[in-house]
Amino acid sequence: MIWVAWRLNRAQLLTLAACTLAGVAFLLYVRSGMLSFIAAHNMAGCVREATHSEGCIAPTRAFGAEYSDFTKYVQAAFATLPVILGVFCGGPLFARELEQGTHVLALTQSVSRTRWFVVKAAVAVLPAITVMAVLTVALWSVISAAGNAGVLQQGLFEQLTFDTSGLAPVGYTVFAVVVGIVLGIAGRHTVTAMAGTLVAFAVARFAGETARAWWIGLLPTDRVLGPADGSGAQPDLHGGTVIGTGLLKADGSTTSLDGVQSCLQQAGDDAAAKACYAKAGITQSYTDVLSGDQFWTAQLIETLLFGGIAVCLLAVGVWLLRKRSL
Repeated sequence: MIWVAWRLNRAQLLTLAACTLAGVAFLLYVRSGMLSFIAAHNMAGCVREATHSEGCIAPTRAFGAEYSDFTKYVQAAFATLPVILGVFCGGPLFARELEQGTHVLALTQSVSRTRWFVVKAAVAVLPAITVMAVLTVALWSVISAAGNAGVLQQGLFEQLTFDTSGLAPVGYTVFAVVVGIVLGIAGRHTVTAMAGTLVAFAVARFAGETARAWWIGLLPTDRVLGPADGSGAQPDLHGGTVIGTGLLKADGSTTSLDGVQSCLQQAGDDAAAKACYAKAGITQSYTDVLSGDQFWTAQLIETLLFGGIAVCLLAVGVWLLRKRSL
């Protein structure tokens, strides 16, 4: 059964392998160019640390003009790979056989429907996971080579960086391929399954982004305090992201600017503004920062969400094959 599944999908698998090698070679070429630029401009320290020091500003800007936008374009293209794999690997997998009737041969060779499903699904899902994992590592080597001089200036939780790093791309890929598989079994029509996969993935990713905006705020944060008027230095995020800001009263309760807005508008100088805050009982400002140390926790949650849905969909696929007349 495994050999038959390989024979039926060998052209697709060989194409995936070739595209993966080409993608890795391209990313390593970009990384090599970045490292050469960094070495030529003595930017090693700027890459490792914050780039606000005087000696880093000019070379970092030059590096950004050369590579930052390009890296974002590469990330954007990479972000489409899960749905591409779902459309072309998952959608036609069962739909083509059910549509053409060739599944009858497999199911008359003492092969149960469940085994047929598991073997064929594995032939699609496992290579897709491998491709995405390899390319994710290669892309991360590019991102990390640029360090704080590249897209990491915006932190690990910047949407495009988060979606194309760590475990999340694998979770998205498994979800997309499984959606294609189930839609192919349900609809028995290849084009419909491929189009449905594209739409379903887009809807799921939009819902996932919305859900992330909620659950990421539940992760532990670090509270950085500063003067009430916000005149203090901005916190060093170290790859993290700001979750929330606000004002604190002397008793530690939070408040807003609403109560002092009119007073601040009438204040003529900093001393008068400080008097406005004091009159309202506001003593400090705060910034809640989600540390970069929480990156892998957030990645695991995101992956488990999409992976868990994929597992449920696989069960639906098995049920459809076992219950429906083929």
